[in-house]
Amino acid sequence: MLTQDQVNNIVVEAKAAAKKAAELFKRDVLGGVDQMPCGFAWTYIAEYDGKKVKGNMKIGKMLKEAGVKQGYNGVFEIWGPGDYRGQNVDAHQAGAFAAAEVFNNYGFSANAGSRWD
Repeated sequence: MLTQDQVNNIVVEAKAAAKKAAELFKRDVLGGVDQMPCGFAWTYIAEYDGKKVKGNMKIGKMLKEAGVKQGYNGVFEIWGPGDYRGQNVDAHQAGAFAAAEVFNNYGFSANAGSRWD
């Protein structure tokens, strides 16, 4: 089982990976110009160690303590994990997938979602 410090560090690592991925997408794919399509992306965490993450579980409480929000549907989410300041949905999504990969490396089952604006 992870400690609170480990969960905090995973969240920080995931956000840093997301920021880097979004910036690289803007630079390498968009040629440094933020352009259409506009939208949002998020990383969601569904499971840890093969079990659904719930708010009343120890891991759920630790995620909340680390600043991860639990959505109305019970799923833990980080909206805009890369803190990308542009509008391009693909750059946002590149960041969200990078954050999900970090969580997956630590035994979580995470993925990314997005929507156009």
